[in-house]
Amino acid sequence: MDLNRITLIGRMGSDLTTKTVGEAEAARQVVNFRFAVNSPFDENALWATIECWGSLADVIKRLNLKKGSRLYVEGKLVPDKETGAPRVWIVAEGEKAGMAQSTFVIWADTVIALDSKRDEPVTS
Repeated sequence: MDLNRITLIGRMGSDLTTKTVGEAEAARQVVNFRFAVNSPFDENALWATIECWGSLADVIKRLNLKKGSRLYVEGKLVPDKETGAPRVWIVAEGEKAGMAQSTFVIWADTVIALDSKRDEPVTS
């Protein structure tokens, strides 16, 4: 039996962004944010993009989470469809134009805010 499950504790590296995928009755909301997990061994952090779909997206938006919020996230690691690796792209503009960037994508199904004001688990 195979298992694709990931558990992370870290901090939001960006504020929430929301978009609607699909049209009319088939439309679904997705909320995503950048997420950093610091390493205890060096100064490098693991960066990922967290995606929250459907009812979890609705709940996440109501929690008013911000960049820097400490979270526990559980979900599924989603590789690039073509390569099976993290998603890779070339930066088009700015200081890093022309450089390759990559990110791990996690489809979250559980998010728990760990800041002292919040301690409610959120699941879809």
